[in-house]
Amino acid sequence: MELERTNRPLLVVSHRATMRCLFAYLLDIPAEDIPFTPIPLHTVIRVITTGYGTTIDYYDLSEEGRMEVADPVKGAIQQYDALNDAI
Repeated sequence: MELERTNRPLLVVSHRATMRCLFAYLLDIPAEDIPFTPIPLHTVIRVITTGYGTTIDYYDLSEEGRMEVADPVKGAIQQYDALNDAI
């Protein structure tokens, strides 16, 4: 896929259903699990792929102003106060 060959940042603005398919492709999620892949609303999702794996960062733009960082290795989500981290 051309998306994987780019070495510059790429912004994708999409419907959640399309993002589920893109996540399934990037994270090797089975087709039967695609409809159940959680994609939050009001969130910027940064996906960084390296030779060692994939890192996903969630930046919540809702009024709560929280940032969730997912660790795919541990299967855990950590929450940080995005405003306090920026200061």
